[in-house]
Formats: sequence, structure tokens, C-alpha cells
Amino acid sequence: MTTSENIERGVRCPICEGDVEMPKLAKLGLSIDELAKIKDYTSDGTIGQRLRIAELAMHRIDPERLSTEYQVNDAIIKLKRFMEDALDKEEERRVQLTEGYEQKGLTTLQGIAAAIGRLEKLWSENQRQHTDINRDLSEIVRKIGGTGIGNVGEIMTITDLKRVSPMDSFDETRALRHGTDIIGRVNENGIICGTITVSVKYTQGWDNDFVDQISRDMKKDGSRAGILVSKAFPREALSEKAIVKRTDDGNSIIVVKPEYAPLAYFGLRQATLAYFQTRQLLERRAQEEDEMEHTFKALIEWINGEEFQQAATYIDCAIREADKTRQLIHQIENYVANKSAEVVKCQDQIAKYLTQTVGLVQRLRELLNGNSSI
Repeated sequence: MTTSENIERGVRCPICEGDVEMPKLAKLGLSIDELAKIKDYTSDGTIGQRLRIAELAMHRIDPERLSTEYQVNDAIIKLKRFMEDALDKEEERRVQLTEGYEQKGLTTLQGIAAAIGRLEKLWSENQRQHTDINRDLSEIVRKIGGTGIGNVGEIMTITDLKRVSPMDSFDETRALRHGTDIIGRVNENGIICGTITVSVKYTQGWDNDFVDQISRDMKKDGSRAGILVSKAFPREALSEKAIVKRTDDGNSIIVVKPEYAPLAYFGLRQATLAYFQTRQLLERRAQEEDEMEHTFKALIEWINGEEFQQAATYIDCAIREADKTRQLIHQIENYVANKSAEVVKCQDQIAKYLTQTVGLVQRLRELLNGNSSI
């Protein structure tokens, strides 16, 4: 059956196997070939991926450029089909088909003819834009369908983590050298308190090597905690949101769905801060104990050294001199006591002599008074 007969009678849907009328298909903006491609994409399981590519492409590509290219291709396809139908028929059928097209789609053909004239000019002027579109599409396909999906997931994850911890820094430079996807550095008051290793796996299936890989990255990064952001979980997982794994070194890894990555990071961040503060306290205590031990050792060395013996000798000498001093003071006290007794005796004699002198002087006064009275 030819394309023209399909257009007149309708086609069978390649997905549901039901009849589809061409006017309804035309309203959807789909051709028979495009409908057949949808079935192929559904059969090989790539329709979801291709829809995501198309969605990202619509965001990245200038709508005017996309519309222009689509109109050109659509016009060429319609003209190609028309020419194939016309050449395959006899002259009479070709005339009838042409008249049918003129009657049914004269307006469409006139629009196509006018559009071709405009689009030929646009086509020549937009070759560079067409090249850019192809390059953008290739990049999108590479990121969505290939290994580049990791870059998209890493950017999304970094954005989410930065929102919950704006003071922390997130480094992705090692990912370019097949290292850690993201290294989160916990920054508290300008001090780096620790690191958290983040691995992003936006794959559709789970691989046990994911945990081994992030464990190796944690050793290189010096991290005690890690986050494995994965869309797929192992079959034995008891939760569909997050599970905890342990490394051979006893460190913790949280396997989490992308939407719960900020919550997991916040929890590990608090744990990292607590560990850092505890370690600082222990270091201060250890430092104090070291200083005390150092002081005690220095004291023991000094006691057992010559300087201590010299100091002890000087103390003994001082004690002897002090004993001598006490003896001298005692001698002085005895001497003073003896001399004081002698002084007292002398004073008594002086008082006695003065008393006798006073008596004699009194006698002299009496005599003189007696003589004067005579």
C-alpha cells in the first residue's frame, strides 16, 4: 500500500495496534514514520532516555532555531513523499493525485512553497547555528546516555549540598582525574574541621564496586565519613531512602537517594564537628599531661643532679651559721645580764654616796645657820 493510500484510509498504530485516522494523527503533529519510531524506542527501552534528551535539548536550544530546522525538515519530507507518490503512478493517477492534493491541501502547499523560499534563505544564514545545535545535542546525548551523566549528577548534588551548608567548600577537581567526585570540607568559624567524601552514581543498576570505590577514595581523602548518592540500591537494602555501610577501617558510608543527600550530609557534618572538638579536647589534655610529665622529669633530673647537692650543702652551712648566731646571741644575753647587775650595784653605791653627801651638806647648812644666829 502506498503512502497516499495510507493517508486516505488511515494507518494502524504501531504501539496499541489500533486504527488511527490520519486527521487525528495530523493534529498531534506526528507522521507515520515518527509513530513507527516511537514503537522502536518503546521496544528497545530507550524511549524514556530519549524523552529526557529531548526535554534537555528544548531547554538548551534556542526555540527559534529548533522551529526553523524542524520546518525545513518537515517541508522536505512532505515534498519528498509527494514526488515519490507522483512518480510511482501513471499519468492519469498522477493527475488525480495532484488534483487531490490541490483540493485537500492547496493552502498547505502554498504555505510550504512560501516557507521554502524563506527557509532557504534562513538555512544559508544559519549554517553555523545548525552546527551549534548538533554539537549541543551531541553533548546532551553524551551526558544523558553516557559517562557524562556523572557530571550532571555531581553539579546537581553540589548545588543541593551548598544550600544546606553554605560555609563549606565542595571540590570536584579530582573527578576529572578519575578520583573522588566531590570532596566536602567542613568549615566552622574559618577552621577546616574535617572532610566528607561524596560519590555520585546516577546509574540505573546497583554495583557492589560502588562501596569499594568510595572506600578507596576516603582513604586518599583522609575522610572518616562518606556519602554514596545513588538512584539504585542493593537488593538486600531494608530502606528505599538511605542505608548505612561500614568500611574495613570501621568508617561509615551512607548510601542515599539523590533527594536525601543534603540531609545525610548535614548529619555527617555534625558528627564531623563533634569528632573534631573531641579530638581537640583530647589533644589539649594530652598536651597538658606531656607538659606535666616533662616538668616532673626535669625536677627528678635536678634532684639527682649536682645542683641539688650544692643547694643542700649551702642549706647545711646556713643551718650551722644560724646555730652559731643563736649561741652568740645567748652569750650576749648573759653578758648583758651580768653587766646589768654590776651597773645596778654601781647605781646603788652612787645613790648611797649621794645620800651620805646630802647628810653632810645638811649638817654644814645647820652649822652655818647656827653661826649666823649667834
